This record gives sequence, structure tokens and C-alpha cells, in this order.
Amino acid sequence: MCFIVIIKRKQIDYLIIGAGLAGTTLAWKLHEMGIGFKLIDAPKLSTASLVAGGFMNPITGKWMTKSKAFEGLLSEAIPFYKSIEHALKISILKPLPIRRYFLNPEDSLRAIRKIKNPRFNPYLNQLLAKGEDSNGITDDFGSVLINEGYWLDVPKYLGSLRTYFMRKDLYIEDEVNCEIFAKKEIGTWHYKGLHAKNVIFCQGIHILNNPFFINLPISPIKGDVLTLKIPDLELPNGLYYKKRWLHSIEPSLYRFGASYETGISDLGTKLETRNDLIKSLQIMTRLPFEILRHQTGIRPTTVNTKPIIIQHPIYKSLYAINGLSSKGTLSAPSLAKDFIHYFHNKL
Repeated sequence: MCFIVIIKRKQIDYLIIGAGLAGTTLAWKLHEMGIGFKLIDAPKLSTASLVAGGFMNPITGKWMTKSKAFEGLLSEAIPFYKSIEHALKISILKPLPIRRYFLNPEDSLRAIRKIKNPRFNPYLNQLLAKGEDSNGITDDFGSVLINEGYWLDVPKYLGSLRTYFMRKDLYIEDEVNCEIFAKKEIGTWHYKGLHAKNVIFCQGIHILNNPFFINLPISPIKGDVLTLKIPDLELPNGLYYKKRWLHSIEPSLYRFGASYETGISDLGTKLETRNDLIKSLQIMTRLPFEILRHQTGIRPTTVNTKPIIIQHPIYKSLYAINGLSSKGTLSAPSLAKDFIHYFHNKL
């Protein structure tokens, strides 16, 4: 007697392309909800997320402005990252004390005005005079302490979830070629044996090579970061800002950056950029240092700096999440929540 076995290929709800902050965060959200997905990423392909500072800072920029929608984004981000810490038994999120050094007397006056403004409570409330609480950083005009900052260890966050998804058979290493996506059946996308109802591209700057979203309004911003050893600088864990940021990670170990070059997508590290960073560091501290590592990342940004969640105008089951820029740590959980609310819940 002869039996014919028909094997039905399993169809998943989502195929997520890119395991940076946007893709990994969305994948965890879907996983929590029991929604089927596969996450695909090419480890050798550069991702700005692995170079990111991981800071959630309420007061930013030259004019010490309040980060847009900070309270709402933070109220989504903190419980999200803490839930992952609890689920995976890891530590990735830490409070981040921030001290901002003034570059001129006008900075000090500006900080005084903002401290008096109720909009800046509870973020700004303590001004330090020149030389007060001296710590090895050149202090010419005083400084201000910034509260309610947080730091996410982005490489550990991404690496831990990648390992977890691998164990669950939800992660695939592959340098995706978007040209070979095929829609052979109504409502199904096919890629190398995978079958998905929807595809979400979270490719960062690499979206510019994606034929489905070739005209997405994304611009590259190149940022370089130095990892340093400064034996004689004993700063408590925190972020110290004087035109550029110096992040104290552990005793004598720091990260310093970042450079800011618009419209550049060249991933090579340049001696000129390194020298510019060194000059800025020497303005910040006169103590001797050793460069342990020089990294480059290309951040994707938009004209108005707002992230993008977009549905393809023709292929309604294709989506893109992009433009997280330098605030991806803060905005990624809210973007994942918004995608599920506006698109998944309406499928």
C-alpha cells in the first residue's frame, strides 16, 4: 500500500529584516504577544545600533532643549527594557547621572533661566559653580546636573535577544537580497523557503538599497566613537558632556564621541576624524589617555528627525521602520507599539 504525504509549509505572520534596535525591539513585542515571526540579520553588515551610545537624555542640543515627547517615550521604554531584564535574567538598563559643562558664560545664564522654568522640572535643578566638585574635567564656566537620564547597554541588549531568538529558532543569519523576494501566492511572500504574510524592513541606512523603499526620505549621518583608557581620571559612572560626551563605563574605561558628518555613508574610520575627536577630548581633560578602539556607525535620519513607520503604497503587506537616528534607544519601544496598534491590529 502506498501513502502520499502532503507537507504544508508553515506560514508565519511576519518576516523582520534587520536586527538593530528597531527590528529586535519589534521582534520581542511580537514574541510577547505570541505572534509568529522570523528575524533575519547579517552580522557582518554594519549596524549603527552597535556603535550607539544608548543614552536616554531629557535635555539635549546646543541650547539645552527638552527632548521631544520625552516623558511619553520614557514611560514606554523603561518598563519594556525592565521586562526583558526580568525575562532573560540580565542587566542592560541603568540610571545615568549627567553633568553638562558650560562652554561660555551665556550657557550658565541659559541654564539658570531653564531651572526657573517649570517645564524643565525635574530634569534641571542644580547648578555647580566653576571648579565646584572638581574631578579632572576642565571646568571654565561651571556646570549643571541633569536628572532622569538612563543608559541602555545596546550591544548586550541586541546580543542577548539574538541568542534567545536563536535558541527559539526565530533568528536567521543571512545577508538579505531583496531582489529575490517573490509573491507567488496571494497574501504570501516567499524568501529562501520562508513564507510570510508580511515583511517588515528595519534596515537602517541599508534601506537605501532596498528596491521596495528606494525613495524613503532617509539621510545618512556618520558618527565615530572612541573607546579610551584614562587611568588618572576616576569619574563615577555617568555621562559628562562638554561639546561632546564622555561616558564613564567602569574604572578607567570610557567611550567618547560622537563625531557628526551629514550625508556620509562611508564606513571607513578616518585619521582626520580621530584627530578631531582627540582635540575635543584634550579640551575636556588634560590627562593622558590610550585609544583602545575606534568605531564608526551610520545613523539613518529624516529631515524632521521623526522616525518613520510606513506601509508600501502598492504591496500593502510590506512595511518599513526607519529613521531612529540618535534617539533609537528611547523611541524603539514606542515605535514597536505603534506598529502593532496601527497595522497588526487592523489586519
